[in-house]
Order: sequence, then C-alpha cells, then structure tokens
Amino acid sequence: VQGAAILSFQNENSDALPDSLDFRQSQRAALQDRLEETDREIFNLRSQRQQLMTLFEQSGGQVVGAPKSPTEESLEKARAELESALAVLSETNPRVKILRAQVESLEKKLEEEAGQISVDDQDSQPTGNLTLNLRLAEIDSRVESLNAQREQTENKIAELTESIDRTPGISISLGELQREYENKQLQYNDAIDRLNQASTGERIEVLSRGERISIIEQPSVPNRPTKPNRLKIAAAGSMLGIGLGLGLIFLLEFLNRAPKRPEDLVNKLDIWPIAAIPYTRTKRELVMQRGRKVIMILIILVGGPVAVWAVHEYYLPLDLLADKVMNKLGVRW
Repeated sequence: VQGAAILSFQNENSDALPDSLDFRQSQRAALQDRLEETDREIFNLRSQRQQLMTLFEQSGGQVVGAPKSPTEESLEKARAELESALAVLSETNPRVKILRAQVESLEKKLEEEAGQISVDDQDSQPTGNLTLNLRLAEIDSRVESLNAQREQTENKIAELTESIDRTPGISISLGELQREYENKQLQYNDAIDRLNQASTGERIEVLSRGERISIIEQPSVPNRPTKPNRLKIAAAGSMLGIGLGLGLIFLLEFLNRAPKRPEDLVNKLDIWPIAAIPYTRTKRELVMQRGRKVIMILIILVGGPVAVWAVHEYYLPLDLLADKVMNKLGVRW
C-alpha cells in the first residue's frame, strides 16, 4: 500500500521530482539564452526597418542602399548571365533559351509577390516603392514570428520556474513517504523473523512424537567461544619460551668445562699460575662472534614465530593441536 502511495505521488508530481532538478535548471538556462537571442534579433529587425524608413524619407522617395529580396537578387543574376550568354551565343542556342525562360519565370514570380501585398499594408506604409514594401512586409512577418516564438519561450520558462520552485517541497514529502515505507518494511521483516522462529518451535514440538518437549527460550548464537582460552595459551607459551631460554643458557654454562679463571687452573691442574693473560680475539673472531649472536637472535625472534605460524597454517591450528596434546596427556583445560 505504501509503495502504491509513493508511486502515485511520483506520477502526480512527475514534473517536479528531485531527480530531474538539474536537467530542468539547465533547460531553463538554455531557454533564457534563446529568449535573449530572440530579443536581440527582434531589436535588429526593428532597427533595420527604422533605418529603411529613414533612408526612404531622406532620399525623397528613393530607397538608397535598401536590401533586395531573394527573388530580385536571383532575377538580376539571371539577367546578367543572359546578357553574358548573348554576347557569345545566338538567340537559338539552347543555353540562351534556358536563361531567357528562367528570367521570365523570375519576373512572373516577382509580380506575384508584389500582388500579394494587401491594401492594408500599403495604407500603413504608403511608400509607393514596391521593393521597400516587400522588404518591410518581410521584416514585419519575421518580427511577428519571433514574437510568437518569444511568447512560447516565456511560457515554457514560467512552467520550468514553477516546477523548480515546487521541487523542495516535493522532495520533503517524498522523503517522508520513503522513510515511512522503510519503517514499515523493517516492521514487516521483524514480524517475518518472529513468525519463522515460532514456526520452528512448533515444528520441533510436532516432530517430538509424543515426547513432552517445551521450549523455554529460543537458542541464541554465542558471540564468543567458550574454550580454549587463547589469552591463557599465549601467556603459557610466553612463560614456557622464557623458561626454555634460561634453561638453555644454564645448560650451556654447565656443560662448558673450559677454565675461565685462574682458580680453575689451580683446581684442575694443581698449579699456581704466575700471571693470567686474558685471551684476546682477533677482528675476524669478533665479527664471527657477533654474527653468531645476531643469527641466534634472529632465530629466536623470527624463526620461532614463523615456525609457530607455519604449524598453525599448514599442519593443524594451534588450539586444536593444544587440545590434541592435552587429550593425550589426560589434562583438561
């Protein structure tokens, strides 16, 4: 029902929806540019008409520099071509006949255009000049057409402006309808989930086959594992590593029986040394000793974690491995 209400609202206000706001704004800007261009053209035509009338009045009834109609220009061009052809060709030449027929056709067309000027136009512009009357009639017709076009453009701009002004209110109303739809959808989904849980409990009771099973509470998915305790495993591993390291150091010192002090010489060899000269290592031995220490440190700091990671990734996860070891030892977490 809510979806149908949203669809009906969008259909009723299809001309003012937020999705088409940018398009309508750009369309209005284009129409405004077209309106300005139309106004400029109307102004130019009216200025040209005024100039023709001024020239006609100043020349005493003669049109000086008045532009000619397309028919007049074509007629002059055809007459010039005919004169050029007669200069080199005879009257019976096909080209001369074609040009003469063209001239006669244009003259007839010009007479028809002159006859189409109404008596009202002649009274409103009593110039007595056929060419000027034709030109003025052409300008007036063009201005009238541009005025009609201008009126249509203004109406379209007014419609777009009205729809753009309505868009913010339409956007707010549409947003409220959509939020209401989303809330109802959430309520519907929640009701469906509860219905599914109730259906699951009912199926369990039906499939119990006479057994008295009553569901006290629906099971919930745990959000954390009950075991093993990874924090304890990490702490135990750290303590075990430190203990093994100390034990290794103690073992190395215990197994090394080489004399280190003058007292060791007295105890082992039963002699009293005159003086004890410490062993001085060469530069190469110092480098080798430091290299061995660095290698041991890298093995402890890098090799150990890499080995643990490799066991966890490629052999068996550490928690499962620890559980397996505990089962063999008979120890529980």
